[in-house]
Amino acid sequence: MHSNINDFLHFNPKEKRGILVLIVLVVLLFLVKQNLYLFYSEPKWQKNKLDSLRAEFKVNSNKKSNENLIRTGPKIPPFSFDPNKLSKEAWIELGLTEKQAQTILNYLKNGGSFKKKTDLKKVYSISDSFYASIEDSLLLPLNDEGVAPSQQKGIVNENQALETKKKVFNQKTIFLNNSDTLDWESLYGIGPVYARRILKYRNSLGGFYSANQLYEVWGIQDSVIDKVMDYLKVDSIKVEKMNINKLKALELKSHPYIDWNIANAIVNYRNSHGNYNAITDIRKIHIISDSLFNKIKPYLSK
Repeated sequence: MHSNINDFLHFNPKEKRGILVLIVLVVLLFLVKQNLYLFYSEPKWQKNKLDSLRAEFKVNSNKKSNENLIRTGPKIPPFSFDPNKLSKEAWIELGLTEKQAQTILNYLKNGGSFKKKTDLKKVYSISDSFYASIEDSLLLPLNDEGVAPSQQKGIVNENQALETKKKVFNQKTIFLNNSDTLDWESLYGIGPVYARRILKYRNSLGGFYSANQLYEVWGIQDSVIDKVMDYLKVDSIKVEKMNINKLKALELKSHPYIDWNIANAIVNYRNSHGNYNAITDIRKIHIISDSLFNKIKPYLSK
């Protein structure tokens, strides 16, 4: 029995050489497979196209998960609203997660209500920073002794209209980015509500680079802006810049002109190609149109 096993495990010189060659071939095939990329270089045009497609694929694959993130920079509401009547989708659009929005709806469904602005602070899903971002847009009294909701709308109420008629306007030229609420209120047609909205929108943008951006401020009629245009001076040097080679997608997305798709595309393209050499390099991203590029260019740096 022992002799039969030894005979079975014994190889003659020719068989030993064959086994050695076979082992060498297996090792060589393994090494070639692992290092094949060193001997192949895809054409530059093809590489750029593939990188661009990968970046767009990452945008689409991340879109759903991004929508559920807690946004560190809540959106400034483009409208005044009654929180007792706001839909779940609207709360999410303002910056809450789906779970946080549902918590508010459950509170209202169970008999709760918001009678004054500060009542929203009682809901644990509303943080202090989020409350601060929507406070001016709430159609509720500030407290039990506050004004009625109708007085908080974007239009001038009767009392404000009377004050406007009595007010003596000292029309003067003001700088878009170096002016406070008192400066804006000195312009005919601009009251405290409009002045606060202008400054709030200016802060969210990082400054105005054109007086035409005032037409984007919610609730102010174009005719009002038309009348004050001659008294405005652009000081675009004060516009705050965003470094596209350093900021994360969440930070880029905090700007009103940049949504999740654009922010993710800018970051993914940078990760694939390295830092941007020029601001115009983001034009290589397919989803950034000429009009959008011209709109966000003044706010970008590298």
